[in-house]
Amino acid sequence: MVTTRDSRVFVCVHGHFYQPPRENPWLGAIERQPSAAPYHDWNERITAECYQPNARARVLNREGRIAQLRNNYAWISFNFGPTLLQWLQRKAPDVYSAIREADRESQARLGHGNAIAQVYGHAILPLAGARDQRTQVRWGIADFEARFGRKPRGMWLPETAVDLASLRCLAEEGIRFTVLAPAQAARVSLAGGPFQPVHPQSLDTTRPYLCRVGEGREMVLFFYDPELASGIAFGDLLRDGRALAARMLARGLGKGDHPLVHVAADGETYGHHHRFGDMALAAALDELERDARVVVTNYAAYLEQVPVVDRVEIHERTAWSCAHGLARWSADCPCHTGHSNWQHQWRGPLRSAFEWLKDELDRRFERYASRWLRDPWLARDGYVNVLLQPDGEVREDFLRRHARRALSARERASVWKLLEMQHAGLLMFTSCGWFFDDPSGLETTQVLSYAARATELAAEFGTSLEPELVARLESGKSNVAEFGSIAGVYRRLVHARRFPAERVVAHYAMLGALEPPPKIQETYTYRITAVERAFDTGATTSFAAGRVLARHLPTEEERDYDYVVLHFGGHEFRCAVSLARPEFVRTKPAELLARYRSQPLGQFLREMEVWFPGAPFHLGDLFDAARREILNRVTHEIRERIARLYERVIDEQRRLIEFLTSEDLPLLPELRLALSFVLQRRWDERVAQFLCGEAELDEALAVADDARRWGIELDKEGAARAVAEAVAVVFSASPFSTAIAERAHALLDAGAGMGLLVDLHAAQDGFYQLWLREQHAWPEDLKQQAARLAERLGFALASGNA
Repeated sequence: MVTTRDSRVFVCVHGHFYQPPRENPWLGAIERQPSAAPYHDWNERITAECYQPNARARVLNREGRIAQLRNNYAWISFNFGPTLLQWLQRKAPDVYSAIREADRESQARLGHGNAIAQVYGHAILPLAGARDQRTQVRWGIADFEARFGRKPRGMWLPETAVDLASLRCLAEEGIRFTVLAPAQAARVSLAGGPFQPVHPQSLDTTRPYLCRVGEGREMVLFFYDPELASGIAFGDLLRDGRALAARMLARGLGKGDHPLVHVAADGETYGHHHRFGDMALAAALDELERDARVVVTNYAAYLEQVPVVDRVEIHERTAWSCAHGLARWSADCPCHTGHSNWQHQWRGPLRSAFEWLKDELDRRFERYASRWLRDPWLARDGYVNVLLQPDGEVREDFLRRHARRALSARERASVWKLLEMQHAGLLMFTSCGWFFDDPSGLETTQVLSYAARATELAAEFGTSLEPELVARLESGKSNVAEFGSIAGVYRRLVHARRFPAERVVAHYAMLGALEPPPKIQETYTYRITAVERAFDTGATTSFAAGRVLARHLPTEEERDYDYVVLHFGGHEFRCAVSLARPEFVRTKPAELLARYRSQPLGQFLREMEVWFPGAPFHLGDLFDAARREILNRVTHEIRERIARLYERVIDEQRRLIEFLTSEDLPLLPELRLALSFVLQRRWDERVAQFLCGEAELDEALAVADDARRWGIELDKEGAARAVAEAVAVVFSASPFSTAIAERAHALLDAGAGMGLLVDLHAAQDGFYQLWLREQHAWPEDLKQQAARLAERLGFALASGNA
């Protein structure tokens, strides 16, 4: 611990990295979000713009060449939302690994890792009841321990929303500190002196403060620098990383012993909100690390060295993103995200309706779960372990700990349904549901979807809560006329997201009409096992019927379903699904096939309506990804037929095309259209063949030459991506060799020869890792080859700190 005068400036940058859970609650998968285009969804887009770049941030030298790639997470304090980490683990494992490695690296360097925990569901903790506060905190801690292999010392409060009860909850669960906005400090006592009122400009943010939270407990509170935070998030401080470093140092000089200059901002600031923010941050960290007057640290390491002698009292029920207390999540608050003329009256009714629903869910949970669980609320706290690793052994261990006795299959399913009901009930309070300007937005639709899923599960333990929920949502008005109210959003947008088991079986059946399905297939949150199947393909209409066992993995509920599907060609499907009914022999797949073959189609369709009552399923009822997959399959033949037609036209009219272009005469629009199609198709094929070694580069260049002479502009973006991927793949091999260097040079030459703008980021990442891992073992000739390659890739490694 520092006890003598220390003139060094301690610097800590904290990033709050978070996305709301976006998965469809029925499927556990994210639907396509058009507003995130060209990416599939916002998680993908922000990963590409922020989370991935910060794992390999470029530090440039004065000539603009790459001196090093820096894992920014290893040099900043950070928290990641648990649901975001869950998504990254599945969809971006390289980023997930870099985050965990950053914590290990910082722990080795500082004695304490950079990562801190976060409240699980990003709920506004002061607006939650004590029991839900405890579960949200315990789930956040358990998630952190599972991912980082240690207990967290700090925890991020969503939106820094705080009151003494929230802080006491953190302290009771072993959390030592959190970070708040300076405006949340009310009074301070310096070194045992009297308490004095403070405001953001008078608060000394370079000191940590102790806050009494009741029952003999204390929390350490850090209040970030408001000027730096505003300049980073909303100003121009990320235009020049080295200037940012100088600014941070200046904020600490002359502040007495061991001052801590620290700033907190949304992690998405560094790359998503501010393009190249990841590079500015890396440059600032590089500059600070080199300065002998500076110690780049994290909060836990700082507390290990510096005693906390000052005290603080907070403004309760406040947050960093609302100037009106907690009104942004509970009332008609004027805070907005761009629509200053829109009303936000809907926020209060949404909060009120959800609080009513949560009370009803809790009553049912306690009443019914008590039949099978010794302590339902303690079991709910432990359910996070099942969410983290939902395999059989973890489930069995959970039941051994919490069940009153050995449970039947039906009783087990009831327990899992009740716990999933609570899971959805907690996630429906995700703060983003209230943050934006209208309930029809993605985030509010998401929390409404969790409410719908919770009511659906609750209906198995009593009367449906949905009619009363919808009635309460009517009083919250939307700014979008077509919805009218939150209830309108619920009916229009949330109902369409529902995916009951019958719809999942229809999804399975329609895909199976195109290609025989495997015996066992996992489809979203279901495991589908084929019991019987009969099919007839090859005619104008294809037929398939079957019986399957559908197991809902989260709840272990199993049911048999019968299905029949007709594919009339193209996008036209007609599918019927029902619970298996053994008494109806006529619905057996073999019997259905026999009747399909022997009857007129119209009569068979009429009988289908009798055997399978209820509305049939069509292609539009499928999940977006499956719908697109089927459309790609069924349109492939159409594309091929068009291609053959255009190819024949162009081959037959080639001499005419040459004559017209040589004489500078216009091509017929119809001919130009065919020519563009054919040349683009040939170009893409030749590039792909070249990259896999099936064609020479000259063949692709010949197509490009034809296009140039005939005045056709090729779309080369796809080819550029393909070359970029090919170069990156080269560096995934190890160890580095002359063959790797030659292949990389050849691909780079090819990209230049084809006039492509090749994005080298992935290739740079791969090469840099090879350089760090192997350079010391390379002979001199291999080092020279690597140096030449490094120069082509934009590096200046000889002058960097690799």
